[in-house]
Amino acid sequence: MEITKVIPEVFYDVLGRLVPGIAAIWIWSIAAGTTFAAFVTNVYAGSTTLSQSVVVLVATLLLAAYLIGYVIGPISSFFHSRILPHLFPSYFAVLADAARYDGKRGYPPAARAFFQNQIHRLFGETTPTPNQYRQATYLWYDSVRMDSESAAVTLGKMRAEYRMLEGLYVVLAIAIPINLTYWLITGHGPDLLLLCLAAGGFVVVSWSAARTFRTFQHAVINQFYLLNNDQAARPKVPSDRGGKAISQDAPAPEPLTSVSHETTGPDGDKAR
Repeated sequence: MEITKVIPEVFYDVLGRLVPGIAAIWIWSIAAGTTFAAFVTNVYAGSTTLSQSVVVLVATLLLAAYLIGYVIGPISSFFHSRILPHLFPSYFAVLADAARYDGKRGYPPAARAFFQNQIHRLFGETTPTPNQYRQATYLWYDSVRMDSESAAVTLGKMRAEYRMLEGLYVVLAIAIPINLTYWLITGHGPDLLLLCLAAGGFVVVSWSAARTFRTFQHAVINQFYLLNNDQAARPKVPSDRGGKAISQDAPAPEPLTSVSHETTGPDGDKAR
């Protein structure tokens, strides 16, 4: 597998799953009045070698973090599709704004017409819903990934970044009921500092996630527009083979029969 195809998946695994998982272990341990090291020591209490091994501690941490990041993924997806669009509606309407018919946005008329045409091809002549605009953005993201490896790496990193932030605000939101449950079970007072930081962090991180997702949408539709218009703008010239057009920068086809003098190909190169 080519390295450029692996990089986006590595970004997603590390940023989108491992980082939120590690944050969850740390924050939830504090909310529950314990530490991850103490938890691992209790799990491997039957073996002194395992309970005191740094390698075992790190390996268990990474495995648990990845699994937690994987489990909270559906929760962050629910927030992404159901909660954040209502909290930050303008950040989730990038394509809708780019395709506006009133011309009040920053895209030139040619780009707006292109977006409108592509959206109509997907959903017909009816006015698209906000969800359909997001569906179009995801479809164009897959199209760009197939057409440009460099764009796939950049967009994959941006996608991993906003998924990381979404995982982090889910971790902060879950920390609040964990600490309240610990208080009810043990009788210890709630950690007011932790609760305030978790609530404030949820607001700040969710806002940052919405902003990052807006940047991701802009990058997707810009790349999709540029890639399609770059391909459409390439001049085509007739070919002497099969009646198919060839690009202007393609090498000249060799003549079907040999001739005794030099001839000139469609792009000006000499063929013998």
